Amino acid sequence: MKVKTIVLLVMLIFTPSCKKAPEKSLLYWKLFYDSLGTPGGLSLTPTEGSDTNTGTNNSGIDTIPPVPGNSGSLVISERKATSMKLSWTVGADNITDPTNIEYKVVGSTSSNIGMIEEMETTGSGRILLVDWTKNISQYAVLGLTVNIQYYFNIEIKDSAGNKAIYATANGLTPPVYDNMDGTITDTNRNVTWMKCSAGQVWNQTNNDCTGIGNSGNNYSVGYFQYCATASHSCNNTGSPNWDLNGNGTSGLWTYCDNLELGGRTNWRVPNHSELLGMYADVYSQSTYQFLFPQTGLAFYWTASADSTTPYFLHPNPEQRAWIIHFQTGINYAYIGNSDGLKTNNALLRCVTNGL
Repeated sequence: MKVKTIVLLVMLIFTPSCKKAPEKSLLYWKLFYDSLGTPGGLSLTPTEGSDTNTGTNNSGIDTIPPVPGNSGSLVISERKATSMKLSWTVGADNITDPTNIEYKVVGSTSSNIGMIEEMETTGSGRILLVDWTKNISQYAVLGLTVNIQYYFNIEIKDSAGNKAIYATANGLTPPVYDNMDGTITDTNRNVTWMKCSAGQVWNQTNNDCTGIGNSGNNYSVGYFQYCATASHSCNNTGSPNWDLNGNGTSGLWTYCDNLELGGRTNWRVPNHSELLGMYADVYSQSTYQFLFPQTGLAFYWTASADSTTPYFLHPNPEQRAWIIHFQTGINYAYIGNSDGLKTNNALLRCVTNGL
């Protein structure tokens, strides 16, 4: 700064008035003054790429890689038995427009895609899912295997070929998963359950069972009779099973048979083994319990009537059906004079075959 100030004083002393100074003399003085302190000295034209803020060197080549969006976070959602969704925030670059930034998506069955070098090769469980594609921020991964841990990562590239990488994310293809439509699929049993108890209404906004009612009535949970009469009039007898068959007057049968949910209409009452297994392997597990919010901590009906031979403590088997308590896991057809009696009321969760 001092040098330029001294030169400015010299210029004022030795330069004639504007009227007398030749036009070229003034131009050369200006160029000389502007060049002071500038790397490379006097130049009529700035060197291309000389500005370090542009990410280019003196040869004009872009050397700064793009920056992954949201600190490189990769989000996995909508996990199902054979698919899941990947989402990420688009990246940014010092020169390349965001719409021209390219992305490569790679998956693996091992945690071996955390570096660019690993993303560039296949094998060892690595699979190229999406080759270089511009302006994308999500991808649906299909054709996965149930109950397998998968790893995913995104490589990002600008128009000059500079590359960067997001952070590896992993997700398990769960055997039990939320269809986000009021239904839950259980691949182990090849069935799909109501997310809510019968009578409740699925709240799409919160993905829970608070569609109607309030906490005081457990959001309008319904109570149903197995049969209007304490007899075998509503169910099969003997082989092959003792389940509800649509005969007689059954609140359970009617509700499930009329249900339309998640694009499905073939709902039914679960039999004893199905509901007992669902409670033991699914609902009682903290991993899956959140999938069934506002579940009543009470008895739930099964479709299975009691087919045992009468004896002293359990007389009149035709009057009873199997029930399961969704807090204790206790299941039986008869205790005392009330629980399991077909004409009594209990809760219901319908099921349908298939994934």
